[in-house]
Amino acid sequence: MKNFLIIVFSLIFTLRMKAQETSKVSNNLFKINILSPGLTFEKRVSKNNTICLDGNIAYGFNYTTNNGFTNLFSPYIRGQFRNYYNFEKRIAKGKNTLNNSGNFLAFTTSYYLQPIGNKDLVNNLDGFTLGATWGLQRTYKSGFNINLNTGLGYNFSTLKDRTVVPIINFTVGWVLFSK
Repeated sequence: MKNFLIIVFSLIFTLRMKAQETSKVSNNLFKINILSPGLTFEKRVSKNNTICLDGNIAYGFNYTTNNGFTNLFSPYIRGQFRNYYNFEKRIAKGKNTLNNSGNFLAFTTSYYLQPIGNKDLVNNLDGFTLGATWGLQRTYKSGFNINLNTGLGYNFSTLKDRTVVPIINFTVGWVLFSK
Protein backbone atom coordinates (compact mmCIF):
# COMPACT_ATOMS: atom_id res chain seq x y z
CA MET A 1 0.00 0.00 0.00
CA LYS A 2 2.89 2.35 0.80
CA ASN A 3 4.36 1.81 -2.70
CA PHE A 4 0.93 2.43 -4.27
CA LEU A 5 0.63 5.82 -2.52
CA ILE A 6 4.19 6.79 -3.50
CA ILE A 7 3.40 6.01 -7.17
CA VAL A 8 0.11 7.96 -7.07
CA PHE A 9 1.67 11.06 -5.50
CA SER A 10 4.59 10.87 -7.96
CA LEU A 11 2.09 10.76 -10.83
CA ILE A 12 0.25 13.81 -9.49
CA PHE A 13 3.51 15.73 -9.06
CA THR A 14 4.58 14.82 -12.62
CA LEU A 15 1.23 15.91 -14.05
CA ARG A 16 1.45 19.24 -12.24
CA MET A 17 4.97 19.85 -13.61
CA LYS A 18 3.78 19.25 -17.19
CA ALA A 19 1.02 21.86 -16.98
CA GLN A 20 1.00 23.89 -20.19
CA GLU A 21 1.44 27.63 -20.27
CA THR A 22 -2.01 28.44 -21.65
CA SER A 23 -5.07 27.26 -19.83
CA LYS A 24 -8.50 26.58 -21.20
CA VAL A 25 -9.80 25.13 -17.94
CA SER A 26 -12.94 26.83 -16.62
CA ASN A 27 -12.72 28.27 -13.11
CA ASN A 28 -15.93 26.60 -11.84
CA LEU A 29 -18.43 24.16 -13.36
CA PHE A 30 -21.64 23.02 -11.71
CA LYS A 31 -23.39 20.10 -13.43
CA ILE A 32 -26.50 18.04 -12.89
CA ASN A 33 -26.28 14.39 -13.95
CA ILE A 34 -29.29 12.42 -15.16
CA LEU A 35 -27.90 9.03 -16.20
CA SER A 36 -26.23 8.59 -12.81
CA PRO A 37 -28.49 11.00 -10.88
CA GLY A 38 -26.58 13.57 -8.88
CA LEU A 39 -24.54 16.75 -8.84
CA THR A 40 -20.96 17.59 -9.84
CA PHE A 41 -18.79 20.58 -8.97
CA GLU A 42 -15.45 21.09 -10.74
CA LYS A 43 -13.01 23.78 -9.57
CA ARG A 44 -9.86 24.97 -11.32
CA VAL A 45 -6.77 24.69 -9.09
CA SER A 46 -4.02 25.48 -11.62
CA LYS A 47 -3.51 26.01 -15.35
CA ASN A 48 -4.77 22.63 -16.59
CA ASN A 49 -5.83 20.98 -13.33
CA THR A 50 -9.13 20.76 -11.51
CA ILE A 51 -10.63 19.19 -8.43
CA CYS A 52 -13.93 17.49 -9.28
CA LEU A 53 -16.44 16.47 -6.59
CA ASP A 54 -19.55 14.35 -7.28
CA GLY A 55 -22.47 13.06 -5.30
CA ASN A 56 -24.41 10.53 -7.38
CA ILE A 57 -26.36 7.29 -7.32
CA ALA A 58 -24.61 4.45 -9.15
CA TYR A 59 -26.15 1.35 -10.66
CA GLY A 60 -24.45 -1.99 -10.12
CA PHE A 61 -25.14 -5.58 -9.29
CA ASN A 62 -24.22 -8.21 -6.77
CA TYR A 63 -24.00 -11.95 -7.40
CA THR A 64 -24.43 -14.68 -4.82
CA THR A 65 -24.88 -18.40 -5.38
CA ASN A 66 -28.10 -18.37 -3.32
CA ASN A 67 -29.81 -15.39 -4.96
CA GLY A 68 -28.10 -14.96 -8.35
CA PHE A 69 -27.80 -11.40 -9.63
CA THR A 70 -29.28 -8.58 -7.54
CA ASN A 71 -29.59 -5.02 -8.88
CA LEU A 72 -28.03 -2.38 -6.67
CA PHE A 73 -28.46 1.36 -6.51
CA SER A 74 -25.74 2.85 -4.36
CA PRO A 75 -25.16 6.49 -3.40
CA TYR A 76 -21.52 7.52 -3.71
CA ILE A 77 -19.23 10.45 -3.21
CA ARG A 78 -16.23 10.85 -5.51
CA GLY A 79 -13.31 13.24 -5.61
CA GLN A 80 -10.87 13.56 -8.51
CA PHE A 81 -7.72 15.52 -9.20
CA ARG A 82 -7.83 15.97 -13.01
CA ASN A 83 -5.07 16.99 -15.40
CA TYR A 84 -6.45 18.06 -18.81
CA TYR A 85 -3.75 17.40 -21.39
CA ASN A 86 -5.07 17.96 -24.92
CA PHE A 87 -6.58 21.45 -25.18
CA GLU A 88 -3.99 22.82 -27.61
CA LYS A 89 -4.39 19.81 -29.91
CA ARG A 90 -8.20 20.22 -29.85
CA ILE A 91 -7.91 23.95 -30.60
CA ALA A 92 -5.49 23.28 -33.50
CA LYS A 93 -8.06 20.88 -35.01
CA GLY A 94 -10.87 23.43 -34.54
CA LYS A 95 -12.59 21.36 -31.84
CA ASN A 96 -14.52 22.63 -28.83
CA THR A 97 -12.79 23.17 -25.45
CA LEU A 98 -15.79 24.92 -23.84
CA ASN A 99 -16.41 23.99 -20.17
CA ASN A 100 -13.43 21.63 -19.94
CA SER A 101 -14.18 19.67 -23.11
CA GLY A 102 -11.05 17.58 -23.31
CA ASN A 103 -9.26 14.45 -22.20
CA PHE A 104 -7.76 14.04 -18.75
CA LEU A 105 -5.82 11.80 -16.41
CA ALA A 106 -7.09 11.69 -12.84
CA PHE A 107 -6.32 10.45 -9.38
CA THR A 108 -9.71 9.35 -8.06
CA THR A 109 -11.15 8.38 -4.73
CA SER A 110 -14.72 7.14 -4.19
CA TYR A 111 -16.77 6.16 -1.19
CA TYR A 112 -19.82 4.00 -1.85
CA LEU A 113 -22.47 4.07 0.85
CA GLN A 114 -24.87 1.23 1.69
CA PRO A 115 -26.90 0.26 -1.39
CA ILE A 116 -30.58 1.16 -1.53
CA GLY A 117 -32.79 -1.93 -1.54
CA ASN A 118 -32.95 -5.30 0.13
CA LYS A 119 -30.62 -4.96 3.14
CA ASP A 120 -30.57 -8.75 3.71
CA LEU A 121 -28.92 -9.34 0.32
CA VAL A 122 -26.50 -6.43 0.34
CA ASN A 123 -25.63 -5.85 3.97
CA ASN A 124 -22.29 -4.08 4.54
CA LEU A 125 -21.38 -3.54 0.89
CA ASP A 126 -20.06 -0.05 1.41
CA GLY A 127 -16.51 0.55 0.25
CA PHE A 128 -13.71 2.98 -0.44
CA THR A 129 -11.76 2.97 -3.72
CA LEU A 130 -8.49 4.74 -4.65
CA GLY A 131 -7.30 4.68 -8.24
CA ALA A 132 -6.10 6.29 -11.44
CA THR A 133 -8.30 6.90 -14.48
CA TRP A 134 -8.23 8.22 -18.01
CA GLY A 135 -11.27 10.22 -18.99
CA LEU A 136 -12.92 12.46 -21.49
CA GLN A 137 -15.46 15.18 -21.01
CA ARG A 138 -17.45 16.93 -23.71
CA THR A 139 -19.77 19.88 -23.21
CA TYR A 140 -21.79 21.19 -26.12
CA LYS A 141 -23.13 24.73 -26.74
CA SER A 142 -26.52 23.74 -25.29
CA GLY A 143 -24.79 22.78 -22.02
CA PHE A 144 -25.31 19.05 -22.65
CA ASN A 145 -22.42 17.19 -21.01
CA ILE A 146 -21.02 13.66 -21.25
CA ASN A 147 -18.21 12.34 -19.09
CA LEU A 148 -16.44 8.96 -19.21
CA ASN A 149 -13.80 7.72 -16.74
CA THR A 150 -12.08 4.36 -16.86
CA GLY A 151 -9.11 2.92 -15.04
CA LEU A 152 -8.01 0.74 -12.15
CA GLY A 153 -8.36 1.17 -8.44
CA TYR A 154 -7.78 -0.53 -5.14
CA ASN A 155 -10.96 -1.23 -3.17
CA PHE A 156 -11.33 -1.38 0.60
CA SER A 157 -14.70 -2.95 1.46
CA THR A 158 -16.38 -3.94 4.70
CA LEU A 159 -17.57 -7.24 3.20
CA LYS A 160 -15.00 -8.31 0.62
CA ASP A 161 -11.22 -8.57 0.72
CA ARG A 162 -9.14 -5.66 -0.47
CA THR A 163 -8.82 -6.05 -4.22
CA VAL A 164 -7.87 -4.35 -7.46
CA VAL A 165 -11.08 -3.31 -9.23
CA PRO A 166 -11.98 -1.74 -12.58
CA ILE A 167 -13.26 1.83 -12.42
CA ILE A 168 -15.89 2.68 -15.02
CA ASN A 169 -18.04 5.79 -14.73
CA PHE A 170 -20.26 7.35 -17.38
CA THR A 171 -22.45 10.38 -16.75
CA VAL A 172 -24.80 12.38 -18.94
CA GLY A 173 -26.18 15.73 -17.84
CA TRP A 174 -26.09 19.50 -18.21
CA VAL A 175 -23.77 22.27 -17.11
CA LEU A 176 -25.98 24.58 -15.06
CA PHE A 177 -23.35 27.31 -14.72
CA SER A 178 -19.69 27.92 -15.37
CA LYS A 179 -17.19 30.72 -14.79
